[in-house]
Amino acid sequence: MRIAIRVIPLLATALVLAACQADAPEPVLDTASPATADTALEPARSTDTATVPVPGPADTAAPGFVDRTWVVEASSAVAEGTTYRFGGDGRLEIAGPDGGTPTAGQWRALDESRLEMTEEGIAYNVDILEQGEARLRLRSHNPGEPVDITLVPAATPVD
Repeated sequence: MRIAIRVIPLLATALVLAACQADAPEPVLDTASPATADTALEPARSTDTATVPVPGPADTAAPGFVDRTWVVEASSAVAEGTTYRFGGDGRLEIAGPDGGTPTAGQWRALDESRLEMTEEGIAYNVDILEQGEARLRLRSHNPGEPVDITLVPAATPVD
């Protein structure tokens, strides 16, 4: 008898809930108009700006400075004679004027006038101020003050 007193209210509650769900209409998915689709269960997204993937150097026609060795002609912080090579595969090699082992890094195009360079694990934006066959001028926004670098093609390519 004691068990029946406990089970009867639970059984009644279960029957009421089952009856309520049986009368509920089935949800209808409107696939004809995706603009009115229910997105309540999707993650929140910003509608302020469009997100457009920016292709890297391998995804587009390579800029003219790629796969060429450049030498620092003038800079506010980089030693003259330092060489830069922006590989078509996104590799960046920087060698000091004394030769030595080049520093390896990475680069990728952000758009036609900006790059992202990564050296020693630190990524920073670089503005392309001028780009031509005979000159490449960059402004590097690495930690500290921006650094201006004027590069010219190396007389003898360094591979």
